[in-house]
Amino acid sequence: MSILSDMGLVPKEKQRKIEYLDVDLLDENPDNFYDTSNVETLKAAIVTAGGVRQNLIVQPTSNGRYQIISGHRRCKAMKELIKEHVVGIENKVPCEIETDDMNAQLLLITTNSSTRKLNAWERVEQYRRLESLAKYYQKTGKLSGRRRDAIADMMNDNHTNVARYQAIANNLLPSLNEWLKDGRLGISAAYEVCKEPIEAQQQFEKEVTPTEAEKTGSISLTRISTFFALWHWNQDAKACASASGQPESPPLKEKPAEDKPAAVKSAELEQPIVEPARAEPVAVQHGGQIGKTPGPSLEDDIRRAIKRHCKHLSADDIENLIHMIIEKIDIWRDENEG
Repeated sequence: MSILSDMGLVPKEKQRKIEYLDVDLLDENPDNFYDTSNVETLKAAIVTAGGVRQNLIVQPTSNGRYQIISGHRRCKAMKELIKEHVVGIENKVPCEIETDDMNAQLLLITTNSSTRKLNAWERVEQYRRLESLAKYYQKTGKLSGRRRDAIADMMNDNHTNVARYQAIANNLLPSLNEWLKDGRLGISAAYEVCKEPIEAQQQFEKEVTPTEAEKTGSISLTRISTFFALWHWNQDAKACASASGQPESPPLKEKPAEDKPAAVKSAELEQPIVEPARAEPVAVQHGGQIGKTPGPSLEDDIRRAIKRHCKHLSADDIENLIHMIIEKIDIWRDENEG
C-alpha cells in the first residue's frame, strides 16, 4: 500500500475520524461490484469476536446517512445478526469517515482487493476502475510514474497479470464479459480469446457451448485453442479458394461437446462421413508428389499453422489434429476432383 501512502490516502492514526454509527444509517454503495452473497462464515466470526472489530469506511451523503466504501459484507452480516436477535450483538459499528469523492472511489477498490479471493470478472472490473482513477490522479499530480506500476501496486498483483487484465478489458467482446461473470471463462481463457479478431470471438460465442462438466468451471484452454485454430484454418481456406477460383471446401468444425470429467476434457474434430465403396479418385499433384495424400510441404504448413494458433495443445493432440485435417482434405479432393 506504499503507493497510497505516497498519494496521501492512508492517513495517520491521529488524523482519522472514527465514529460508532447505527448500521441502519449505512447504505450500500451502487459502485460496489464485489460479491456480498455469502456472509455466514463472517457472521460466525463476528459473534465469536463480540461484534465488528475492524473499522468500516463510509462517506456522508444526506439526511444523516452514510454510504459504505469498505465493509459491505460486515454491514450485511451485522444487519442479519440484528434481525436474528443474536445475543450480545449491538447495532453500532466503528466507521472511518471519508469525505473526498475520488478518494472514496479508490478506497472502495483498494480495501476490497485483498480481503478475499476474487473471481475473474471482479479482477478485470477492478482494473477498469483503477485505470480510470489512475488517469485522474496523474492529471491532478498525485500520481507519478508508470500507470501500470501504480495499478499493480493498488491491486496487490504482478505486472504480468495486470497486462492480461488490460488486454481483456480493452479487447474482449463485451458480451463475453457475462462468461467471465458466470465462470465460463477464467483469466487465462479470456486472455486467449481476447487476442483473436472480433469476428472470431463472435463465432466463438455463437458456437462454443460448455459441457456439463464445464458448466461448473471454465471452458478448457484446449477447446479454445482448437476452436480458433479451426477458425483460422477455415478463413485461410476461403481466401485460397477465392484466389484460385476453386470451390470452397466444407468448413472444419469441432465435434459437439460431450460430457467428460474435467481431467479428460479436450476438443475433438468431427469425424468425416465416408461413403460406401466408390471409384478411386483421380491422382492429385501437390508438393512435387503424385498421389491422394497431400505432400510433405502441405503437412508442414498445417503443422506450423496449428502450432501458431494452438499453443496449449500437446504434441499428440497436434499430430491427431493434423491427420484429421489431411483426411478431410483428401475427402474434399475426392468429391471435387474425382
